[in-house]
Amino acid sequence: MKARSPLWTIAIALTGVLLISVGMIALGTHETESFPSAHSYLPSGTAALEELFRKSGYQVVVDNTAAPVLNKGDLAIAFYPMADPSVPTPTGSGDTSADPLQPTRDDLTKFVQEGGSLLSLPVNQNFAGDSKAFLDKAVTVHSASGKQAKVNWDTTPVNVTFIPDSDQHFPLWAADPTARNATDFVSLHRVGKGSDAVLANGIIASNRFLDKNENALVLMETARVLAKPGARVVFVEAAFGNVEDPSLTELIGPWAKAAWLQLVFLGIVAIYTLGKPFGLPDPERREQKGSRELLDAMADTLRRGRMTRLALRSVYEDTNRLLRKWFRTPRNTDRADLEAYTMIDLHNSLNRVQAAMEIGAPEDEAAKMVRDVERLVKEVATSGSHPYRIGS
Repeated sequence: MKARSPLWTIAIALTGVLLISVGMIALGTHETESFPSAHSYLPSGTAALEELFRKSGYQVVVDNTAAPVLNKGDLAIAFYPMADPSVPTPTGSGDTSADPLQPTRDDLTKFVQEGGSLLSLPVNQNFAGDSKAFLDKAVTVHSASGKQAKVNWDTTPVNVTFIPDSDQHFPLWAADPTARNATDFVSLHRVGKGSDAVLANGIIASNRFLDKNENALVLMETARVLAKPGARVVFVEAAFGNVEDPSLTELIGPWAKAAWLQLVFLGIVAIYTLGKPFGLPDPERREQKGSRELLDAMADTLRRGRMTRLALRSVYEDTNRLLRKWFRTPRNTDRADLEAYTMIDLHNSLNRVQAAMEIGAPEDEAAKMVRDVERLVKEVATSGSHPYRIGS
């Protein structure tokens, strides 16, 4: 079976990634409801704004709890749904169950009254409708210091503020500062000891609109009026209803989360190194082999290689060499000269070995020939035919 080319595998993987990306883009393009979360990279999300604050030198915190933790000197950023004029707002009932966002509103009101800074960003829940309405509309707005910038807006008046009981307000950015009834794009409200900057429409802070025209410039200029770079910026997710209960490690503290991550990493390392040697390798202690093991290894090699002829030739030559040594005959002595000194049985056995190493023989028969030669050599060595034996 022909193996598939690696290029095809890479092409299939890239095609899959491309299809997934196209699907995600298509889903994001048709997003209908607003979800201004700092963790969201969808068009209505605000992850780009969170990154912009971080790159601008602010200490960014994303708070998903119903009761956000706000300290003195912080800048709170709160997205909240625009009020629907057709739905009456409950007042004076004291029942917060009718509006689940009211506890977060109360916490933010208290924070601003005690000297905090708040950036209020009202957002229409119909994100698709607002996107279509504002995408091609650019209005030039002027700041109180004389700057001007283009933003996506249609001069709609500022919606109901997040903190309605403000003491006074004045425009930070307006469509026409020379007109008597200029429409404010950013209105700064004084509430107690703190400040609340309210935008006419917070859609310009979404991922889709942040890089359009000069929306980011207006947002950052407004933020600098409320807090200098280096201050802590807290995205209050609960203001739009994006509430998550903190986990056990978050309740204990940051050190618990760090300890948990270290335990997980330690577990991964333990599983990865399971069964693997650690430290310096043990010195290899090889057992010294003797001549017997060497002979066994040679015999096993000859047997597995079916080298019967080679084994018989080795036995034949070794036996003749031994006989020449015993009878002190030259190396080139013919076999016939040795016959007078050797037994007739050994002579016949060597002849059979010589014939077998020429024409071949089965393994069992060859082994029997070798044993016969070894037995007869021992008999010659212990009999009177051996010259040294005779001399002794």
